[in-house]
Amino acid sequence: MNPNYWFYGHGEIASVTGMGNLSGVREMQHTFNSCVGLTEIDLSGLDPSSLEDLAYTFGGCGSLVTIWTDADWALPSSGVSGFQTFYQCASLVGGAGTTYASSRAGYQYMRIDGVGGACAACAGGVDAPPDSPRDEPAMRAARETGHCRDYVPRLTLKNDSTYPV
Repeated sequence: MNPNYWFYGHGEIASVTGMGNLSGVREMQHTFNSCVGLTEIDLSGLDPSSLEDLAYTFGGCGSLVTIWTDADWALPSSGVSGFQTFYQCASLVGGAGTTYASSRAGYQYMRIDGVGGACAACAGGVDAPPDSPRDEPAMRAARETGHCRDYVPRLTLKNDSTYPV
């Protein structure tokens, strides 16, 4: 299954769900490229273990803010490519304050931040500088909902574990 160019140029799409219904996805070249109205994508349930090519998957999605995924989501350790996976995705911001940079637009930035520790929103994130402020609104929301949502430079963890109060 290769959803290459599936939504290419569909600027009116605001959000996408159901990608977890796909299996054996190897390539996602330009899948959401130029979806200028896209603000949120839910990749929960999508198994990334067979992904090989993520070239321009989200390229030109300048309004994209959040990409949701499962807690165990991770790209294979080898055999993956993806030039400019996040090309011009200037609205993507991690909970740790990570902002878009054109030098960090490749597939290797399609990863979860804060895995194995406290919620990145609460701890400042794995990649955050030691003096980063804690994300108080995210901490409050995690406590109120009973769920901890870990934030990432490019992907946001959709986690059902209870936030430790």
